[in-house]
Amino acid sequence: MKTLWVGWMATAGLCSTLLAGGQGDEVVVIYNSRLPESKELAFYYAQRRAVPTNQVLGFDLPATEAMTRAEFRDQLQRPLVKALERLRLVQIRSEIIPATRERTGDAFQRITDA
Repeated sequence: MKTLWVGWMATAGLCSTLLAGGQGDEVVVIYNSRLPESKELAFYYAQRRAVPTNQVLGFDLPATEAMTRAEFRDQLQRPLVKALERLRLVQIRSEIIPATRERTGDAFQRITDA
């Protein structure tokens, strides 16, 4: 169980490193809503780092130490992106690169403001 906590806190730390320049209002803390201990630890961390409580996000994640790529995408990545947009912490724009005779087209999403 302790290993799992460390894993989720590492994820929270990664998010804080990626999304923040050290200010609590620019950080999100992620926890596993299936594990009460994870929520408790997330709010403790948020309080210590002055992260607003609305930026402490719980997701229904596997209670195991690992997750499949599909679980990551469907249970963490997509819901996290939606939550970040809802909180207006990021803006995401869809872009389409049309196909040409030399290459196929592509569609993707890009963070335009964080």
